[in-house]
Amino acid sequence: MLSCVMGGLMLTGCMVEDIPTGEHASEILTTPTVTTIPPTQTTTAETTTTAWQETLFSEMTEIWAEYPALTAKIADMSIEEKAAQMLLVSCHTVTPEEAAQGGAGGVCLYTDAFEKKTKAEVCAMTAEYQSRSKIPMLIAVDEEGGGVTRVSGNPNLRDTRFLRPGKLYELGGWERIEADTAEKSELLRSLGINVNLAPVADVPQSRSDYIYWRCFSDDAKETAEYTRRVVAVMEENGIGSTLKHFPGYGGSTDTHKGMGYDGREYTAFTESDFLPFLSGIAAGADSVMVS
Repeated sequence: MLSCVMGGLMLTGCMVEDIPTGEHASEILTTPTVTTIPPTQTTTAETTTTAWQETLFSEMTEIWAEYPALTAKIADMSIEEKAAQMLLVSCHTVTPEEAAQGGAGGVCLYTDAFEKKTKAEVCAMTAEYQSRSKIPMLIAVDEEGGGVTRVSGNPNLRDTRFLRPGKLYELGGWERIEADTAEKSELLRSLGINVNLAPVADVPQSRSDYIYWRCFSDDAKETAEYTRRVVAVMEENGIGSTLKHFPGYGGSTDTHKGMGYDGREYTAFTESDFLPFLSGIAAGADSVMVS
């Protein structure tokens, strides 16, 4: 479904107007089971890094062997073409048309791309981008629900905005979460969009945190279950998923307006913030957004 393997997206988080609408019910969940790379026999940074590189190279070699046509295509590409394919271009200063003609791997569309357009107009727009690209593009949006709704914020495309995850759970538990994810995926695909920059895998530390109202829960295990379920449904419905914002927003300030700093110990991440990312990756997430 995707035009290339999405290893990771180096992007900042999206702009948002936070819309507080209440808390969702809590549910104690088990820690997700994930596959981890066995530790090396030594503890030096250099040896550990080498072990990770060797393991990653081995796994990627096995993956590429399953896609001979893709491997052959890459072998025929220039270094410039390969580099361009690794870019998901934010269409603020570069137009999607320019990105497509330049060989970019994909484009990220924002609210202005959909404003006042009909479904037919959006479909024509995304089809135009694809027609200008030699290789099928990733066309991505942020459609999280709640305050971040690039597509459903347009009443021509959906009567109402998708709700934020916490509110959905409050209204109907996991069944409502999964049904919403399926509907969202179907809508995006019908518009020629093949990647949703979601789900949010962050674990806020308090209600006053910038990221709080975009998160599912302030409990890491609950959020891990959320990312697992959402990624699985997105996979079933043929839409690319993106876990964000690694390594976990936590209590950081709005990084659109300045540099965020997190002074917590590393164990705070391994025991909490990383869990939703590990769970989502184990469920088959296509990419990770780094903030």
